[in-house]
Amino acid sequence: MSASRGRFGGLIAHGLLGLSIAMGLASRLAVFERCSVALLGVDGWRFRHPLRAGDTVSCTVDIVGARITSAGDTGILERHFTLRNQDGTVVQEGEINLMVTTRSPSDARGAS
Repeated sequence: MSASRGRFGGLIAHGLLGLSIAMGLASRLAVFERCSVALLGVDGWRFRHPLRAGDTVSCTVDIVGARITSAGDTGILERHFTLRNQDGTVVQEGEINLMVTTRSPSDARGAS
């Protein structure tokens, strides 16, 4: 059966490609590069609509929570990722939490 006659009416990408693209786009922000310790997991990831061949996508990353670990030298950033296509339709979204290093208040004052 050709893709045009299939369930989605055309070619679509594998779902995990969208997740990989979202992570890659977030990495290009270079916001977390210096402080990243460990990726903690992908939670509640949802495939809302098909990611189609030829789509142009964008990703937003919202920090929805933050807490210090018991060690005190690292923290957990709770991040919500939203991947949208060129029409603004949410195609995928979910939580991807990250362990980061902390910095002292004096370090934070000097940051811009």
